Amino acid sequence: MTDKPSRNFSRGLAAFQKFVSQSGPAASASYTLLGSILLFTLLGYFIDSKYDSAPTGVLIGLGIGLAAGFYHLAKSIWGGRS
Repeated sequence: MTDKPSRNFSRGLAAFQKFVSQSGPAASASYTLLGSILLFTLLGYFIDSKYDSAPTGVLIGLGIGLAAGFYHLAKSIWGGRS
């Protein structure tokens, strides 16, 4: 009867490992979406600070970041290669 808890634990651990390995592409796509938004928005901010054109650069950077991030997200959802 002492085997039963260890068997349940190992089955639970195997299920967790399967879940984590299957969620890899979704995690990658979400990190890419967030990263592209942050990168292009910061790039727009630095352009605004250099050319004193606030908020044009931030808004353009945000738009480009959203477009690039959602493009990669759509590619990963619909089976495209990275």
